[in-house]
Amino acid sequence: MDINNKKMAELLLRRGADPNLAEVNGLTPLHLICMKAGDHNDTVEMLFEVSEQQNNKVQVNALSKTGNPPLMMALINNNKKIAELLLRRGADPTIVNDKFGTPLHYIANSPTDPGDFAKKFFKIIDEQQQWTMQIDAVFSRGHTPLHSAVFRRHKKLVEVLLRRGADPNLPSEKEGFTALHTICCKFHDDDLVQLLFKLCGSRRGQKHQVAIDARDKSGRTALQMAVANLLPDLVDVLLDNGADLSSFVMPDAGNFCRGYDYIDQKWDGLRFVYGALAVVERLEKRGYLLGRRDAIKIMTFFHVGKLFEKSSEFEKCLRDDEEFTNIAKEIIITSNLSLYDLILLRPEQAEKRLTYKDYMEIKRTDNLDKIPKKYRDACMKHLCEKMSRGYFKRWALNSFLELIHHRLPILCCDMIIQHLNNEDLLRMYQAAEIVPKRSAAETYETHAHKRVYLHGARCSALTLNGTIIRGDRSRDAVPVKPMMSHHQKQHCCSTSTGALDVCSLGGLDLAELVIIVESSKYYREQCSRVDLSNDSDDELHTAEPEKARRSSRKPPFEFNDTDEDADEDASTTPGERFIDFVASSGYKDEPDTDEKNEPLLHRTTPVHRAAKRSTVNSLFEIYNSFDVNYIDEDGLTHFHVACQYGYEAIVAKFLELGQDPNCFSQETRDARYSETPLNLSLINNHQRVAELLLSGADPNLCSQNGDVPLHIICESFDDSDDGELLEKFFAINDPTR
Repeated sequence: MDINNKKMAELLLRRGADPNLAEVNGLTPLHLICMKAGDHNDTVEMLFEVSEQQNNKVQVNALSKTGNPPLMMALINNNKKIAELLLRRGADPTIVNDKFGTPLHYIANSPTDPGDFAKKFFKIIDEQQQWTMQIDAVFSRGHTPLHSAVFRRHKKLVEVLLRRGADPNLPSEKEGFTALHTICCKFHDDDLVQLLFKLCGSRRGQKHQVAIDARDKSGRTALQMAVANLLPDLVDVLLDNGADLSSFVMPDAGNFCRGYDYIDQKWDGLRFVYGALAVVERLEKRGYLLGRRDAIKIMTFFHVGKLFEKSSEFEKCLRDDEEFTNIAKEIIITSNLSLYDLILLRPEQAEKRLTYKDYMEIKRTDNLDKIPKKYRDACMKHLCEKMSRGYFKRWALNSFLELIHHRLPILCCDMIIQHLNNEDLLRMYQAAEIVPKRSAAETYETHAHKRVYLHGARCSALTLNGTIIRGDRSRDAVPVKPMMSHHQKQHCCSTSTGALDVCSLGGLDLAELVIIVESSKYYREQCSRVDLSNDSDDELHTAEPEKARRSSRKPPFEFNDTDEDADEDASTTPGERFIDFVASSGYKDEPDTDEKNEPLLHRTTPVHRAAKRSTVNSLFEIYNSFDVNYIDEDGLTHFHVACQYGYEAIVAKFLELGQDPNCFSQETRDARYSETPLNLSLINNHQRVAELLLSGADPNLCSQNGDVPLHIICESFDDSDDGELLEKFFAINDPTR
């Protein structure tokens, strides 16, 4: 049988050869016939007839060592006539092999649509009335016959399986794809989805209804996959059948046309740009609000696909190649517009004269193949740029105004934007998203008239306008730091070692919060609704707004040094008054020394403790040995404290006595004290101290958090700044000085 010698096989059978004897792999003569290319059903008929004449019954369901019966071998090798013959001879259509594959799985894997054969397959089974089919049996790879049929686009077979009761909502084991997901992961529009909704729609009496918003194991819906694969017609079908647009999230740039090598596909750039723009158009028509962040995802996909035009390349085409120009004039796009005319049109003019589909017609006509090969890529990118120009410009003006802080007239901005290409616009949008947005508090601060200070110990939670700020890192936790302006950070200090670290993502323990309040009634009302949950017996106090406003740029421990209306005895603590008394008495600290009479630097002093509380200034009158830089167990030094609180004279003395301006502990246990002295001065807005440090400090030295001085300067920059510090920073570090 292995060499398909029918006559010799018949002779051997008549001489008593065993028709069921298997070779080393468990393959019987029937297996070997079924494995041959081409339908040798006449040989199979001979095997059965001669064996019966010799009283040797052929075992039609004999299994090979891999668990495959002859029926599966016939189906694997696309021998449908043999498979039909075996079914009529009693082959088991429900048998499962070692890979959990059933005959239906192998039918679905046929290279051509086996829908007609499937009808015969089920008809024979129905006639025999002895088999119960498992139509949704799961293969070892985790998919059902319906998954395979949909994936291979066997429309007739899909219809047969659905009419026989296949469940379209069963997810594949690996990806979690339903039949609908599988359709939407293809790279072209497909009428299979219409068939799916026709047979498994919302009509009563259907055994299965399509779960249109089911999610795969990555959390994606069919709508998201249709969008990611740029299938606008499929998007329409899904939305027509009730896909939920309210929970739709635009896929990330890396998920568009995933797994498709679009870079090397001739003219397919037009298809992708058309698909993306058409998908956006369909979504917006149904009410989806496309934001700039969503738009950037699609623009980034264009960038990754190398679909941006390099203007110099195409200008060279028009300027240097007469052949290209002549061919472009011959390629007609519409009745009164040639490719050459389109190239000369400005994007705004082209947008009025052509739709997205018109650009696709350029691709479908294949006329572009007339263009010299060396210019095709440049031409394709030019058409992509022109087609998508309107989309790219939608957010341009507002984004540009954001970046320049509205410092130019709109007319000037428009003129500048006209000269930007699509890639420039993408960079601008990305910059507008990267630049930190000022928080509500920072926005209030720009036009603030009043400040309200809330004090409390061990605050476990803060509710501000419905936002819960917690000390943990759960999904509901909101980082405190981004919600506070630069100066507000100065007002976050710990007054209790037991305070819960509600600023764990943004700085110090929260015992005091500054809330900026505009003069309008709305913001005053919002501020009055702030609720602090107090876990201690201490009372929560609200400071006088007008007094607090006059001290808006001072750290908490300096409020009463400049507030003429404040009651000194009421505003200073007993500890502060004691420190002032000791300092005024003339007492000076005597450093501890080692056996060589050298000062011991690793020593926690009141200066370190005060730096984590409030009062420092008077302590430096006691600890005035500036040739000694004490370090506590957290890595905090006296020099750090002086820089943190802006003591210019003390910093100058340290530097004069040889203090390294770049010192900081790499092994500190507390990230708050891993900043460089220069970073500390900038974080706390001490410009004069920063200027002193820059005379020797490394302007590129970063903290453990990766921040360099320029990061901090830029983070604190807003419309109220004149840029003086930034200019000084560059002037001091100018290598040409």
